[in-house]
Amino acid sequence: MNNAYLIFGAKDNANYLSKLSPEKLNLIPFGVIKLDSNGKILEFNQAEASLIRKNAKDLIGLNFFDDVAPCLKNFEFYGKFEKGVKEKKINIVFEYNIKQVEYNFTVKVHIAKPENEDIYWIMIKRL
Repeated sequence: MNNAYLIFGAKDNANYLSKLSPEKLNLIPFGVIKLDSNGKILEFNQAEASLIRKNAKDLIGLNFFDDVAPCLKNFEFYGKFEKGVKEKKINIVFEYNIKQVEYNFTVKVHIAKPENEDIYWIMIKRL
């Protein structure tokens, strides 16, 4: 599979991402994070890890919302994820402003669940 076919926000991204190896995920130029229904990180690509100045491998097994990005554990972001988990389906794209003491920037977020898997993909692209 060629990552050139992955278009941010495309409806079938979750199914496409589920077919990629971790090595291929690292070739994607925007953030890609694979979570279980509890928010545990199963995959974390290097593009997103570089933005937060972490080693992607060190993040596997951590809870994304509690350990890595607690600033996203709010109704506007986590609420959407939680609703998708409860309904066992989600495919939503939205803009989100990340505000911290040391930085403030806007991202486009795509949260999606593949059809036949109990996992969730979060894709993040800086605007």
